[in-house]
Amino acid sequence: MKVVFYASDKPREIMLARAFELGVTGCGDEFELRRTADYGEDRKYEGPSPETDVAVCFGVKGKSAEIIKEHTALGKHAVYLDKGYTRQKGEGGHTLYTRLSIDSSSPVRYFQRERHRSDRFEKLEMKILDRKKQTADGHILFCGSSQKYHDFNALGDATEYAEKALFKLRKVSHRQIVYRPKPSWTDARPIANYMFSNGSQDILDALRGCHALVTHGSSVGITAVLMGIPIVVLGATIMSPVAESDLTKVDSPYWPTTEQRYQWACDFAYCQWTQDEMRCGEAWEYVRQVVS
Repeated sequence: MKVVFYASDKPREIMLARAFELGVTGCGDEFELRRTADYGEDRKYEGPSPETDVAVCFGVKGKSAEIIKEHTALGKHAVYLDKGYTRQKGEGGHTLYTRLSIDSSSPVRYFQRERHRSDRFEKLEMKILDRKKQTADGHILFCGSSQKYHDFNALGDATEYAEKALFKLRKVSHRQIVYRPKPSWTDARPIANYMFSNGSQDILDALRGCHALVTHGSSVGITAVLMGIPIVVLGATIMSPVAESDLTKVDSPYWPTTEQRYQWACDFAYCQWTQDEMRCGEAWEYVRQVVS
């Protein structure tokens, strides 16, 4: 099996590519590193090359979307990497874990096909809390995404998307609604008539007293579910199995059992890996099981 890893010149991506290479070649498969910028530009690599079995790409950017779409359309596989679902720090101050999804930017279609063991989730040392007590004054927190995320998912203008979602929320709930765009998105701006939570406020403070969190796909939703706060997700994400999908039910959203949340946590823990786990081939062996 030949794996082609498309990376930019950023040190973090090169570092991940080299870690992935050790795991792939250690398992007896072939590996090649190519520049993301060359995909579709260099005549030699225009589109998927015939000898590629699995393409690997990183991050929410246009080339990644092309790589996934074009390889899967030909019956090949694509592996999408991005920052981990949980944000423990690792090498060089980067996140310890890197999320890994096969044939899509989200593993929701396959990651619960089997019940995973609890070993990886237990390593995270994260608690699953009981559902927070529901109060009449609990607010709704809308966690928006960056324009880059919206471009990747063909969602249009990020602020306009947030405005429409907030308007729909106002029509179905009289609770206070707080808009929190992605903290690293520098072009984010407040939206009139809604409270604004910017990057200077810690997410745990923003979640304090929260009735429900609403998002298209922000991984902040994982934190909320583990804390005992219901979430409404508007896209197909790893949080979908434990989330409400109907915005009109935000005042009384679906809430999974503790057992369901625990198994979901065990399952999503198998969708993120450390660089050491990439180097030793453990992450690649997991990919192989899914694509075989």
